Amino acid sequence: MKQDWLLVKDARRKVIRWWNPIAAFALIIGLLQVVFGRWSETEGWALFWLGVNILPGTILLHLNAWLNKYPEKIVPYGAYRSLLSLCVVFLLIALLTLLSVGLVIQMRDDWGHRDYLLQSFKWTIPLNLLLVAGIALIFYRRENVVRPNARIILDVVQRESQIARKEGCVQRMKCLQLLINNQMPAAFILLREFFPANSGSFDHTILLQGRFNNLQKMIDFQTIESDKAQMEINKIMVALLDLIKEINR
Repeated sequence: MKQDWLLVKDARRKVIRWWNPIAAFALIIGLLQVVFGRWSETEGWALFWLGVNILPGTILLHLNAWLNKYPEKIVPYGAYRSLLSLCVVFLLIALLTLLSVGLVIQMRDDWGHRDYLLQSFKWTIPLNLLLVAGIALIFYRRENVVRPNARIILDVVQRESQIARKEGCVQRMKCLQLLINNQMPAAFILLREFFPANSGSFDHTILLQGRFNNLQKMIDFQTIESDKAQMEINKIMVALLDLIKEINR
């Protein structure tokens, strides 16, 4: 099945998986250059450059993973691929900038290390701002620019069911099949049986079940518009999908 949409939680995990090792390598290279005197008397500028270029993306990605464990959102696969490509390209450019300092200064006798760092901001700052904007748009924005409908979310659930079948996770596949069959109350029961009673996942399951029950009452008493009710159901289903993917058997 073609992968057109992706859970934000999965997208964030994959981006972090690429970001962390490359960012750490660039940071280590920069710190080693400072320690071994590569930057002569401009160590402060070198540390400032590393902070400006490496820390924003690192902080934003990990802060979002900490603050927003269950995003209740899916994003187009193309948007995720674009952000991942931007992250990798930016970090490789930052790494290349650090590694080429000696060669550039030899070619430009009128440049010192500080001059080189200041000049490099001309290409790192625009990319960094674009990167921060992409992270904010995909991971921090509460709603998608283009909202996925129930059919799209169901396609994502069906794809995850196929993955669970291939991995041999019978319990997860059973729970996903309940979502496919529009049996969300039964899915809540399975999740409550799987997660330990004192875990954050169990507590979140209880909260989602409460939201779903309240929504059902509003639908029954016709106190909510059908479009808004469907949007809320879609959010709850995506949040359930995040929880179901924690089932490892």
